[in-house]
Amino acid sequence: MGKSMLPDTRHPPVPGDKDMKSGFISLGMQGKYVAINIAEAGFDLVVFDTRLEPLNDLAVAGAKIAASCADTTSGAAPNLFRNLYHKL
Repeated sequence: MGKSMLPDTRHPPVPGDKDMKSGFISLGMQGKYVAINIAEAGFDLVVFDTRLEPLNDLAVAGAKIAASCADTTSGAAPNLFRNLYHKL
């Protein structure tokens, strides 16, 4: 198949986007994979979780590991993501 003839409607890249720091707190079943995609795309990402398993995976993907929630937020401005599981 050839290239699509439809216009590209995705958000166009902004100069310096990948230089912007981002943080991600809580790397559960969903958050871990979202954060991996952000890190593998080359963004400067700082992550925190209370469990080691997702942190190891994120370190391999290129994310920086924060020592605490506070460290994630202080180094991640202006973008901070949280993915908290809430049982209803």
